[in-house]
Amino acid sequence: MGILKYDQHYDWYNEIVREGENKAGYHLHDKGYKSLLSSKKVFLEMLRSFVNQSWVNNVNEDDLIRIDKSYVAQDFSGQESDIVYQAKLRRGLKTRDIYFYVLVELQSKVDALMPFRLLSYMVEIWRDTIKDAGKIATHMKFQLPVIVPIVIYNGKRRWKVPLSFKGKLTSAKLFGDEVLDFSYLLIDIWRYDEQDLFRKGNLISSVFLLDRTEEAPEVVKRITEMVHIIKQLPKSEREQFWGWVTRILSRKLPQSQNEEIATIVKQSTEDEVDMMITNIEKAIMRTRKQDREEGKLEGKLEGKLEGKLEGKLEGKLEAKRQIAKRLIEMGMEVNQVAAVTGLTIDEIQAAGY
Repeated sequence: MGILKYDQHYDWYNEIVREGENKAGYHLHDKGYKSLLSSKKVFLEMLRSFVNQSWVNNVNEDDLIRIDKSYVAQDFSGQESDIVYQAKLRRGLKTRDIYFYVLVELQSKVDALMPFRLLSYMVEIWRDTIKDAGKIATHMKFQLPVIVPIVIYNGKRRWKVPLSFKGKLTSAKLFGDEVLDFSYLLIDIWRYDEQDLFRKGNLISSVFLLDRTEEAPEVVKRITEMVHIIKQLPKSEREQFWGWVTRILSRKLPQSQNEEIATIVKQSTEDEVDMMITNIEKAIMRTRKQDREEGKLEGKLEGKLEGKLEGKLEGKLEAKRQIAKRLIEMGMEVNQVAAVTGLTIDEIQAAGY
């Protein structure tokens, strides 16, 4: 069976991956990124693909250690997540290894306090380092590790927050180097060239491409265009990618539909990517068709009820008008007729009584 055509209109997919406005939706998405980047291989892939710094080339997968602890301070609890890796750079046989930390913050919204938040996380990491070092921390030769802060931002609004801490300080230029400062790296997925993401052809770039889609035809077209990339991914990364697709779909679909799609993904073999996409399409089309049919039925029922109600109201109104007419003919004043019938004086006069 062939894969999806680009020129079709997929009404069944409308708003499925549209960015949510509630916090719960954002957290669900951030957890997806956190799950992906918990893989050392994917994390290193992200560094090598999107961090244009020479030190990245000296980091190996075996030299990465995921720190299973969050440094989000109480002041920022309930906001996006942080990911921390300890890494070391191999500097040749004569030089000792250099240990440092890579801090990644996941953002769905522009946060004007980001430089301060990153500083608070970094201080917590250094506090842990000093605590673990014990008395050694008091020695003159003791040094704190370097921390490289990175922000992954998947919102559509432009990120206008200063990329340096000094940019958030009042009149910092007056004080030169005496003022605390550091910069952070920003990975803004909406600002990358689409073709460049396609050329990278790895899991993290594929996720970025999918995350940038909003409208139904674009989503289907994007997944179809990415088939050759998906087929080339290692099995573990391919499973992670489909897990990401399932996570996106789960935002708008009912639980029963999520379970069906998860089953389709699980039961598909490595050679059935095209068939998997088609089956997912059919499953969602059935749900959307049912929704439309239920909507039509509800509309008919509502129409009948409204018609009956309007008929009853019109009948009561006409009865009041006839009573008003008779009372006027009997010589009763208009204000008295209004009090008896419940009609307004304007309604009575408009009827010509």
